[in-house]
Amino acid sequence: MRNFLAFIGLVLVVVVVAGVYRGWFTFAVDSNKNVTIGVNGEKAITDSKKGLETGLEKAKDIADNLKKDDAGTPSPATTAGPNGR
Repeated sequence: MRNFLAFIGLVLVVVVVAGVYRGWFTFAVDSNKNVTIGVNGEKAITDSKKGLETGLEKAKDIADNLKKDDAGTPSPATTAGPNGR
């Protein structure tokens, strides 16, 4: 259970850091030490969709390359052994 909570905490930290870097979240502190957190949900959704599309394209390319490699490789049943059998 402790490992699971640590994993959830790590995922949360990664999302916040990536979100700040990508401009999804903004933090501001005024002179009275009030903290303001801004969320740009539209940008987060747009970036997420774009990233998902890119990931799907990469996965499709990898699958196509694997199919191409498998098509050119003879199966063990049709390959002649060292004695030509």
